[in-house]
Amino acid sequence: MKQRDTSWNKVAGWYGKKVGDSGHFYHEQTILPLLKKYLEENNVRKLLDLGCGQGVVERVFVGEEYVGVDLSSSLLSQAQRSKKNVKSRFVHADASKSLPIKDTDFDCAVSVLALQNIENYEGVINNFAKHVKKGGSLVLVLNHPYYRIPRASGWMVLQGNSKQVRWISDYLKVKRIPITMNPGAKGRRQTVTWSFHVPLSYYIKCLSQNGFYVDGLEELVSSKESVGKFANRENIAREEIPLFMFITAKKVN
Repeated sequence: MKQRDTSWNKVAGWYGKKVGDSGHFYHEQTILPLLKKYLEENNVRKLLDLGCGQGVVERVFVGEEYVGVDLSSSLLSQAQRSKKNVKSRFVHADASKSLPIKDTDFDCAVSVLALQNIENYEGVINNFAKHVKKGGSLVLVLNHPYYRIPRASGWMVLQGNSKQVRWISDYLKVKRIPITMNPGAKGRRQTVTWSFHVPLSYYIKCLSQNGFYVDGLEELVSSKESVGKFANRENIAREEIPLFMFITAKKVN
């Protein structure tokens, strides 16, 4: 398999250990239970997973046919080793470009915490439209596009009442953001991946242009709990500010 350029190949080993077979904390506690419930309630038998990484979605899918696509050959190797169903397929391809897949009858397509790591999000959504059957569904799981903008959002404490809040800037800007995965390293030893921010309206407009209508949107908070001196204010803030967004859509044409 010819190696293609993706920043995630550089961190595949580290990321694979962090996520493991069942996903990291947020996968296990927040995202995958909701996704599994959605797929089962909608009787999804054939599933397309764009930006599948090491295949955590495949391991919770109970349908009949799964196809995962990712540009990182290293992450796909991990997915192949850990897959639950021997019939599951993993395809090495750019999810934002024309796919080497002929199927156009997927019941559902998903992108779980991957779309914001792909610059050409329009191409990904266009591929969903090409490969999901009419009446089929789509699930996008995002880091919250408003509250979690890399380098343009974060926690702060209000002076006077010690309330922990979230600060936001540059929301309406389209941004290409470098993420240093090993902040302690310097120079060439630093490993950088890329994140891409667009406002939520861009995703909704693109879905509409590709024949999808949004029929569900949930904002998900973290279930982590802090300990220590500032635990109370941190836990309250965590309950009030959603960190993830779970969007569902139907293909109408």
